[in-house]
Amino acid sequence: MAESIGLIDELHSIVDVEKGSQVIRFLSDAKRFILGHRWIIDIAPLQLYASAIVFAPEESIVRQTFKRHIPEWISLLPHVDLDWNEVLQTLEGHMSSIRSVVFSKDGTLVASGSDDNTIKIWDVAAGREQLTLVGHTKSVSSVVFSSDGTLIASGSCDKTIKIWNAATGKEQRTLVGHAQSVSSVAFSEDGTLIASGSYDNTVKIWNVVTGDEEQTIEGHTNWVRSVAFSNDGTLVASGSRDNTIKIWKVATGKEQRTLVGHTQSISSVAFSKDGTLLASGSYDSTVKIWNVATGDEEQTIEGHTNWVSSVVFSNDGRLIASGSWDMTVKIWKVATGEKERTLKDHAHSVSCVVFSKDDRFIASGSWDCTIKVWSAMMGKEEQANDGHIDPVRCVVVSKDGTLVASGSSDKTIKIWNAATGKEQRTLVGHTQSVSSVVFLNDGTFIASGSHDRTVKIWNAMTGKEQQTLIGHTGPVSSIVVSKDGTLIASGSYDKMIKIWDAATGKEQRTLVGHVQAVRSVVFSKDGTLIASASDDKMIKIWDAATGKERRTLEGHGSSVISVVFSNDGMLIASGSYDRTIKVWSVVTGNNVQSFNTSRGTDVLFFNEDDSVLVTRAGCLSLGFRDISMLQSSKSELELDTAEIGKRVDAKLGFGIDYGNTWITAGGPNGHRVLWLPPNFRPWVSSTSTEPPGSVLVIGCPSGRVVIMGFGESSFLDEV
Repeated sequence: MAESIGLIDELHSIVDVEKGSQVIRFLSDAKRFILGHRWIIDIAPLQLYASAIVFAPEESIVRQTFKRHIPEWISLLPHVDLDWNEVLQTLEGHMSSIRSVVFSKDGTLVASGSDDNTIKIWDVAAGREQLTLVGHTKSVSSVVFSSDGTLIASGSCDKTIKIWNAATGKEQRTLVGHAQSVSSVAFSEDGTLIASGSYDNTVKIWNVVTGDEEQTIEGHTNWVRSVAFSNDGTLVASGSRDNTIKIWKVATGKEQRTLVGHTQSISSVAFSKDGTLLASGSYDSTVKIWNVATGDEEQTIEGHTNWVSSVVFSNDGRLIASGSWDMTVKIWKVATGEKERTLKDHAHSVSCVVFSKDDRFIASGSWDCTIKVWSAMMGKEEQANDGHIDPVRCVVVSKDGTLVASGSSDKTIKIWNAATGKEQRTLVGHTQSVSSVVFLNDGTFIASGSHDRTVKIWNAMTGKEQQTLIGHTGPVSSIVVSKDGTLIASGSYDKMIKIWDAATGKEQRTLVGHVQAVRSVVFSKDGTLIASASDDKMIKIWDAATGKERRTLEGHGSSVISVVFSNDGMLIASGSYDRTIKVWSVVTGNNVQSFNTSRGTDVLFFNEDDSVLVTRAGCLSLGFRDISMLQSSKSELELDTAEIGKRVDAKLGFGIDYGNTWITAGGPNGHRVLWLPPNFRPWVSSTSTEPPGSVLVIGCPSGRVVIMGFGESSFLDEV
């Protein structure tokens, strides 16, 4: 891969600019194409002719040139961006959230610290992991290069700072002295000192050569979240959970001034290169710019919709970049405080952001476990997104497979044509996040549940709100419709389940018994029973006609997040945050089989003869056949622990694998057929039932809704 990039750059350098403009455009596009799909090209090169082309921008020259190679079994391609955005590459390799990123001075390397306890060093040009530094025993919260690029310092929740050789990755020294987690580290410009901030409320100054602690600076009354040296090394700034920034004299450790103005915890502080200004980011969702000499607040910059996690000045002092829990990086003009642009591609909160020394690039780290390298020079208008403006929380395909509905944190429901992937209408009326959507019977109507504590019924053809069902006193987490379409059941954080008449909207009864939030509700196929799953670790079975509790199923060790009936109504399956899936007898309440998973997972449905349970973790073969076993109360039947097998079922069509990184054929653990780039990976997903898996819907954290159609495929013939 690195060699390919090098060859493209070499070709680019020898092409005549005037005579070879088309060749130059092709080479530039090819470089973006390869860097954007570097990870999958390394491990599955043939995906270059499948995933890479399918998800490349519409106007990509490489896509246009090779689109004839798009697999014929994809009957509906996803809607993609028109052109490349500012993301030059996405670096994947960490196993947990990214806490810190930094460029080397020459811009050739990026170092990242993660909750997986490691530091990684990346080759920026090739997009390749170069070294992994192992030694910390807890999350790495901060990493920084020395100005000459020879050393890396890291701070960790294990209370230590480590100094590493940047070329070899070898640990040179461990600095011990803080009594709590180290949240932030910074090198002085001359490389002789390290400053560290800690949850022990102190700032410490260390000698890099000897490792000696030179000073402990006290004054904050809560955690120190961020520290920064001024460029001349005379000052250190610290931001704290006590809502203040303090500026200290390095030579004496004495406080020079305290900057007060933020209303919540300070997350990040940064000096401008000339040392005249200080920027701060806060959990109050603002960025502030301060005059270092006077301590006066010069500007308050607003625009983020969630906590600001990181701020940094460009080296020329014209711009500030800020990262936020709203999943964006924003770039601001220092002189005016005006937003220059928003960089949006992460699938989770942005934890850190940094400029390269030449200001050509920005690197950001996120809770989505990736680092993104952006062009700071492109300045493109933000491309219109196919979908919502906030994360997609729920998606569903109508029974006949012709319509798709999606609900979002932006408080709206959107209806899509499943044949074309185009949005048909937007339903507006909820005042908070939409948590659940379901089609009623023939798809003419939609029911939606929301954190605004209501259930709404809509006409899917006109988009008009038909009814609002009011009664819950907490957010609605789950709604379901009975098979005959006459009843709607809703579960809520108010610990209750309510049953509503779908025609009139009247509440019929309230089911009370759970002691914590209800996470999932489902009707049995014949409509006589309701099952509910709760944060109280229990599943309850209810009589739908009377509202009486029939049985409580206990055995999970954590919140139960999903529940489903078998087709014959004899079994219930449940998925929990305790990393198990359990199968229960409805008749006896016995736990007849358990499966271990690597994380909490949803149960989806039973196959036609109830011999296989389809879950997000895969297809699970049930180890019993005799119905009399389900009516037995013998203790030996209560638990039969098994690891998940690799069962594949062609009848399941296409879906998403357990890791949310592949489209599969033949169930969640079927053939991996199409790799999903990071910005197309699901927060939620759903597939059609008739025929199974012929329509796949992906709801993304960015708000994007991806709709794909599939025809007959040799992959399914091989299953």
